[in-house]
Amino acid sequence: MTPHHHVSGELLTAYAAGTAPEAIALFVASHASLCAACRARLAAEEAVGGALLGAIAPAPLNDLLARTLARLDEPVAPAPAPPPRHAVLPPPVMRLLGGEPTWRRVVPNLEIAELPVRLNGNPAVLTRLAAGSVVPPHTHAGWELQLVLSGGYQADDGRFDRGDAHCADPSVSHGFRVDADAPCVSLLVREARIIPKTLRGRVFCWFTGA
Repeated sequence: MTPHHHVSGELLTAYAAGTAPEAIALFVASHASLCAACRARLAAEEAVGGALLGAIAPAPLNDLLARTLARLDEPVAPAPAPPPRHAVLPPPVMRLLGGEPTWRRVVPNLEIAELPVRLNGNPAVLTRLAAGSVVPPHTHAGWELQLVLSGGYQADDGRFDRGDAHCADPSVSHGFRVDADAPCVSLLVREARIIPKTLRGRVFCWFTGA
């Protein structure tokens, strides 16, 4: 399935330049692993960066040759093993985890697995919402980035399936319902907790810490 919702050019540029925070870099890399269009855009960004670096005047080498020769006898570090293949989780997530995620049930219809990267102190997480689950209407105190890895949902601002990047800033208010025939697994990165707009949403946030 070809994704219809992509990360912004701003995030792609930050990732290509190496300036994106680690959690956002994980999100961009994971989306790109599922989206040929964004992989091509990243390759173009990196080519531009390489051309700019090539235009910079070279620095004096000084003792570079001597230091290089001195390192010839150093042991060569083995190449890192490729991440294990997974039917749902993209390679950047598997590289970070090294194996299956550890799921923790938060409420009956929601499980999460924390990842060892954070944004503004908030851990990036994998979420698994049961089929037919509803996330009540809410807005945001900062960026919220959600990448669908399996299943799908219908939100107030569009339809989202595997590979789709759902990027919301404080101007966005929405809720969504997971498809009735399958659970939905997502990668979620957020700057701050969501702001519920209904009593049901406040209860949801209280129980889940969303």
